[in-house]
Amino acid sequence: TEYQELYARYRDDGIVKTTLYVRKKLNEVKTGIIKFAVIGRSGVGKSSLIKLMLDLQKGSDNYAETGSGDTTKKMTEYKHPKNKNITFSDMPGFGTIQMPTEKFTSEFGPQLHTFDFFFIFLDTVIMEGDLWLVKHLQGYGTPYCLVRSKIDEDVKKERTIEDIRQKLELSMEANDSVKGSDLFLISNELPYCHTGDFRKLLAYISKHLPEAKAESLAFFLPFLTPEVIEEKFKSLQSRIKYVAMGAGCISAIPIPLVDIPANILLVGAEIEQYHTVFLLDKDMVKNVPGVKHKTLSKYDIKQILITFGKAVTNVATIGTVIMSQADNLIPGVGSVAAGTSSFAYARKLLNQILIEMKKDAYSVYEHYTNVE
Repeated sequence: TEYQELYARYRDDGIVKTTLYVRKKLNEVKTGIIKFAVIGRSGVGKSSLIKLMLDLQKGSDNYAETGSGDTTKKMTEYKHPKNKNITFSDMPGFGTIQMPTEKFTSEFGPQLHTFDFFFIFLDTVIMEGDLWLVKHLQGYGTPYCLVRSKIDEDVKKERTIEDIRQKLELSMEANDSVKGSDLFLISNELPYCHTGDFRKLLAYISKHLPEAKAESLAFFLPFLTPEVIEEKFKSLQSRIKYVAMGAGCISAIPIPLVDIPANILLVGAEIEQYHTVFLLDKDMVKNVPGVKHKTLSKYDIKQILITFGKAVTNVATIGTVIMSQADNLIPGVGSVAAGTSSFAYARKLLNQILIEMKKDAYSVYEHYTNVE
């Protein structure tokens, strides 16, 4: 099992190498490469989607400029500020004098096969160039979807989303190139992002990516929906065994002034990760009532870790944990009291805090969707 493998590493390689291995496993969420291409005619909201998905702020080096004209004349890659391996490439608007379809194909065709997913943006109506693009991209066999953006502007003008959808779907039915394609109507503006199909779009992307990439994407998405919260929770929960085993294996043969600090730092770093992944470190959380972990200061983390440190070094606590958590014994390490107690307590503590922060994330989501 993974537990036995970790302990074997500890036994054969020692504390330092085992800790490095655990950290490598925990860092895998940041190592998978995920490449999105955002393609469509000029001025249809491509750059706005990129800003929303990557949480890019005006003034940052990676900010995606928007405009109504032919703003993008070359392919520009934008990297997630917290994970450089997640990228969104803004493709030039095609079908213009500056970028006819032939030029688009010759300049960017060789790069299109490298992407994991295509967002194909439509304007208010489906045009001949859109049909050409969809047919061309279908040849790559890469997952894609059609996106009609800016529905917040339609709502302000009292146009109904269903009328817009019906007109586009009728047009799609009449054209074999796009018939049967999945269409999503969204807003790229945060106050309206829960309007329309944004949640369905996120679920669709997740479904059409490999599982590891879908989990990694959810881990770094800068907004909350019930589906995203559950994906974040799933990804974080899968890491607990590594953090707990790291704490347990490092403690299996106590070394004064080395093993306990390593345990504490490992658990503390993971708790900070929970707070960040669930976006509880954002200013928007300050106004939400009922959130338990509204802040997570260095002092808060210190208090949690002091409790953890006392629990795994106190003889009585060790005995209690081992006797009452028999199912938590580390396979292959169960006879080592310190390792067992660290593993059992770390797993229990991390599960508890993770569930609490998941609940906080739902409170934030429900607060802002109800306000809207």
